Amino acid sequence: MKLIDSSAWIEYYRKEGNKEYKAWISRAIQNNVAAVNGVIQVEILVFTKTQSEYDFISSDFSALHIFNLMNMWFRKLQKSDSIYGERELLFPEQI
Repeated sequence: MKLIDSSAWIEYYRKEGNKEYKAWISRAIQNNVAAVNGVIQVEILVFTKTQSEYDFISSDFSALHIFNLMNMWFRKLQKSDSIYGERELLFPEQI
């Protein structure tokens, strides 16, 4: 799996974007290894200019692997000790 950062997606969707980025992302999509997370999706979708542009990019993202940040965060906490030396689970509103 390849988590593709928003800066790379910007180049991918720009008409005159970086050709190397475009090729790399295209290969990742074709090989079914391209992934995004919610933060990356928001960073890209918030700057769409029209509803059709939003729908197009949103549709593209829906075909990719989505990393659920909350699940990843919770699994990490389950596997490691907190910085205080003991396991601790904090809910987002406590942070």
